[in-house]
Amino acid sequence: MLQAADFATTVPTSTPPYVPLYHALVKASRIDATAAPVGGTMQGLLGAVSTTIAGITPHAWQADASGQFHPVDSAGRIVDLAPEWQGYAALMLAGKGAGLTAVQRLEGNAETIFQHTAIAALDPRLQSIYREDAQREFDALGAALTLDFQRYGIDPRAPFTPQTYLTLERTIQSDATLLELAVQGHGLNSPPAARYRGYTNDFQHNVDATTRYVGPGLNRGHNALTDLFDDNVISHVCFPTVWHDGSLVQLNQNANLEDTLDEAVDALNYSAFSGVYTWQDFAGSRVSGTLADTAGTRSSRSPGSMRISTGICRTPPCSTRPPRRRQATEPAAGNSCLPWLPDTRLGQCVRRHRQAATRAVCSSLAHAVGRSSARPCRRISAQSSAVGLAIVPNT
Repeated sequence: MLQAADFATTVPTSTPPYVPLYHALVKASRIDATAAPVGGTMQGLLGAVSTTIAGITPHAWQADASGQFHPVDSAGRIVDLAPEWQGYAALMLAGKGAGLTAVQRLEGNAETIFQHTAIAALDPRLQSIYREDAQREFDALGAALTLDFQRYGIDPRAPFTPQTYLTLERTIQSDATLLELAVQGHGLNSPPAARYRGYTNDFQHNVDATTRYVGPGLNRGHNALTDLFDDNVISHVCFPTVWHDGSLVQLNQNANLEDTLDEAVDALNYSAFSGVYTWQDFAGSRVSGTLADTAGTRSSRSPGSMRISTGICRTPPCSTRPPRRRQATEPAAGNSCLPWLPDTRLGQCVRRHRQAATRAVCSSLAHAVGRSSARPCRRISAQSSAVGLAIVPNT
């Protein structure tokens, strides 16, 4: 009980150490996000989580020795998500996506973004990592839609209202398994364990700094991976929405203000229910020596969002045109470009600055193969194939 002797008008010169009554209990039972799975369970962000997720999510998931979930088939083999994503994208672009679920439409739209940004030119192993990141949060969203239908009768085929969006958020954030899966997909700043790298650390930044979204809605005129994919596609449904200055605002993974609730709902509805992204929605690549920059507006932006130039550029034709002179807005000449790399899927060419590619591409790939992300690549070699880059990490 506090007493008068506990208060003073001057600061004491020495203060005896204070040990809370339950300090030993708290210290002994604190959450350890780095703990490896044991006996089919692991420590998630909210508590114990099974290392196997099946039945409620669109895909089955199995955690590896580090606790990171991967999509698996009935035999326990990791599934390649590329054919599935590409199939849904093809259906949607052909005008045949009306029968797809919200998760399937998110996959198809995500694939279109991948194919019209620098991700399309990366090693397939990196693309696989990035698809898994997004799919984790997509599947958590899909499971929450199913649960909300079972519990509250909310139609999973109906666009979100602010009320049903908040219900979806509560379902994910109150379920230890769904939250774990979603946050592993989205990622955390300064992740407490490697399994929480996610989109935030794997491909939100340092992969493509030039491609802009010029389609309708939130993030028009902003970066296709840093902003569009973040708010409009993968979304922030695993993080809270709070009242701020009289408005409901969606927070991001670092508890910063991201978008208003109305913006978040409209953006996700477009990607999951009504919209189809096409090549016409993307610009800002360096074409014929000029920057096709489309100005746009965004009502809100997360504080301190990164804008790191990686020098990604595209131009036709691939085989005959020499590298052009550096523009004023490009990085210094010290970051020399690789030769032009043909990407047959885009019908364009991609070149990447060595220094930026070494930092970003090799970091993600090293993480994928279990190597320290601090170790640089031994070399990055150009290949004239649809893959575009061959990455060889240090051995």
